[in-house]
Amino acid sequence: PNSDRDPLPRLLVVIDEFAALAKELPEFIDALVGIAQRGRSLGVHLLLATQRPNGVISENIKANTNLRIALRVQDAADSVDVIGCSDAAAIGRNQPGRGLARFGPSDVVPFQTALVTGRSMSGRSAGIGLRPFAFAHEQQGPSTPIAEVDADPTDLERIVAASRQAAASLKLPAARLPWPEALPEQVHLNDLRSGSGDHGATVFGLADEPHRQRQLPATWSPAVGNLLLYGLPGSGTTTALTTIAVGLAHDSDPDRLHVHVLDFDDQAMHPLQGLPHVGVVVGGNDRERQLRLLRRLAEELQERRQALASDVTALERYPTIVTLLDNYGGFADSFGDPGDMTIHDLFARLVADGPGVDMLTIITAKHPGDIPTRIASLVASRLVFRLADRYDYSGLGVPPVEPPVIPGRAFESGSGREVQVALPHPDGLAAALATNRWGAPVLSPWSTDVLPHDVSVADVVAAGRIASGEWFLPLGIGDTALAPAGLVLREGEHALITGPARAGKSTALTTVAAVAKAAEPQLRIVALLPRRSPLSSCALIDELVDLENLDRLSESGRAGLLLIDDAELVGESTYLSDLIKTRRSDIKVVAAGSADALRGLYGHWTQDIRRSRIGCALRPNVATDGDLWQTQLPPRGPEHFPVGRGYLLADGQAELVQLGMK
Repeated sequence: PNSDRDPLPRLLVVIDEFAALAKELPEFIDALVGIAQRGRSLGVHLLLATQRPNGVISENIKANTNLRIALRVQDAADSVDVIGCSDAAAIGRNQPGRGLARFGPSDVVPFQTALVTGRSMSGRSAGIGLRPFAFAHEQQGPSTPIAEVDADPTDLERIVAASRQAAASLKLPAARLPWPEALPEQVHLNDLRSGSGDHGATVFGLADEPHRQRQLPATWSPAVGNLLLYGLPGSGTTTALTTIAVGLAHDSDPDRLHVHVLDFDDQAMHPLQGLPHVGVVVGGNDRERQLRLLRRLAEELQERRQALASDVTALERYPTIVTLLDNYGGFADSFGDPGDMTIHDLFARLVADGPGVDMLTIITAKHPGDIPTRIASLVASRLVFRLADRYDYSGLGVPPVEPPVIPGRAFESGSGREVQVALPHPDGLAAALATNRWGAPVLSPWSTDVLPHDVSVADVVAAGRIASGEWFLPLGIGDTALAPAGLVLREGEHALITGPARAGKSTALTTVAAVAKAAEPQLRIVALLPRRSPLSSCALIDELVDLENLDRLSESGRAGLLLIDDAELVGESTYLSDLIKTRRSDIKVVAAGSADALRGLYGHWTQDIRRSRIGCALRPNVATDGDLWQTQLPPRGPEHFPVGRGYLLADGQAELVQLGMK
């Protein structure tokens, strides 16, 4: 920069083929007019050249260009456009360099331009020689040229050389470029960190600001809210996510930043699991962990909002949580059933309310229409990579531009800055993670384990409780919290367990007996078994009964539990029907049977049990089995139900559960 006493140099802007510029970048015309209007007083001058001026030079340009020059043109209209008369169209073809200069309304002066490509000071003359004409195959000996080629520099080359020599002798500084060099096609994160901008912001790329004659690191800070990244496959959106994740990890302590990843694209983000800041990286096919992560985020959001309502400084105790979702279109397809609308609502609440409690979300999408308006309208920060249609840019807050072909090249919404996203490391993401070392965090990010395939009764038995108003009989581990889950039976409520053969129904009844006995050792447990069942050898069963002696259940005066296996084979019993219909708090009935058989029994006593809408559907038919509890089972559950896996049902809600089997 110049000091206060150094004059600013004049700036001459030369634009050749101005008509092509006006056609390709019409929005540039207004800026050019502004330069013409204010340029002279600021030492900025324009030199415009075009072959076809007709329709290109506007009245504003004419009003702000004092000197107009017309060389030979084809049409009189072109001559009139430039100099106000048709004289330039009358210049002959044998008069190259002849032109007319317009200095004023009636001041048009003809002139002859000087030739700078010739050699006016040649040190030797070209030799002219003669020889007989002959075809190539008739020539004898080597061919000799007719005229010698003059190797002396042209006048233009002489002028340039003299100017350079004069500048060097006067020790003049090199001319300063009016804008920085073009953004490189590839930058690396480590090269940009030393130039980090705002405090608390994470560098992820290099931004170009030619109007300010500078390039500086592009940053994202959780303080500015969520971030959306739009771009076609291969445009660099996934790389941007990984770069931001690595940058956040570099700038933050693992105790103060937790990151969770939902990868619905090409699974390229799995290496991020190696960061101590990352709790979980969930792939696009792992629906079970996807649901658990989203539910856990919703619980965390609610917990923070409640804490903030009672204490304005509560957020200081919580780490920042950043959720990365790669490919929103894949997420929408995975949760596209009508029953999945609650998941979309949950995610929309996370985007809307999360920034207020230090929970941020960064989302990528392949097309602007992939992200619904109710989410996109809540996010102000956007990066737009290569899109299929150049007119999609304007809808995202970016002036229409030619789609960039360089991977990692994007435009910021609002500012319009061009950004080159940095690579995490020259040798790839794994190398970026290997070059950083973090200590073990005190507060580790929570993870989302999968529902186990094997659950022991010992894992759930201690959670059981029997009180006068409510019984809680855990059956296994529930999917929501990976904690004991089971039957909650209040006054007058009973439970039904269904499933096909070898699904685990009898084992579930055995688990109920073990849990109930552990919760209340004085409980009397009676079993009704119409055919051979594993319960017949269960030591926890106090007595095996049939329909004729069911009344023994209440003879002792103690609380009682009636377990019925193969309920579809048990006929009508007045005592059994009355027992189920009577709202007694001291006796509960848990029956198990085939869903297909029970569905076809009309007027059966099991219909009275079904009115409680409590039970468990093992290895269910999700299309029909929910009808037994007047509810709908999730249409997109696990692809495979192992033995003891099913849905726990209560109050019209279904939760995946793995029963205690041993």
